[in-house]
Amino acid sequence: MADNGKMNLTGGLDAWAMYNNKTIEDVKRDEIVKRQNEAVDRYKQALDAKVKTELEKAQEVTEKMNSMEIMPAGPYVLVQPYAKNPYEKIEVTNSGLIIPTYEGDFKNPDTGEDDKEQNFSRQGTVIEVGPLVKWIQPGDDVYYRLASSVPIPFFKQGFEVVPENCIQCVINEGIKARWAKIKGEE
Repeated sequence: MADNGKMNLTGGLDAWAMYNNKTIEDVKRDEIVKRQNEAVDRYKQALDAKVKTELEKAQEVTEKMNSMEIMPAGPYVLVQPYAKNPYEKIEVTNSGLIIPTYEGDFKNPDTGEDDKEQNFSRQGTVIEVGPLVKWIQPGDDVYYRLASSVPIPFFKQGFEVVPENCIQCVINEGIKARWAKIKGEE
């Protein structure tokens, strides 16, 4: 009983050797591969369905966003702030090196520590104006008091709303003529 009571009918070969010339290990491996591929296919189908659903939702939001309008109310101005002052002087050496502009760093005489000046103005371009706004129009660039602005989260556009009376300066072509016309001086 060298084979623990097993009877060898194939002359020492694996009993599966006669099944398409595959061993039992080959059949097991093929079954594992088949199940793995089926699982991947099911996962891909589920993922494709989820992606399709999300794309449909995104399309709805995009269509809604394209049809939505934003307008400030009353005497408010909707502004898109600039990341950096576009009217600041830029110095470039003859070799093309850009010299950094003044960033407001100074040594505080009271504490002796390095400090940064507070910037109380911000610059931006006017997107829309409220119905009571008299002097400002869309397309103007403005300087406005930072403390008077309120962020407006609208599709992550970074808008701010500012009262017209908190705008310090307006930059555009033909402003003097436009304002003279508003004042009735023309």
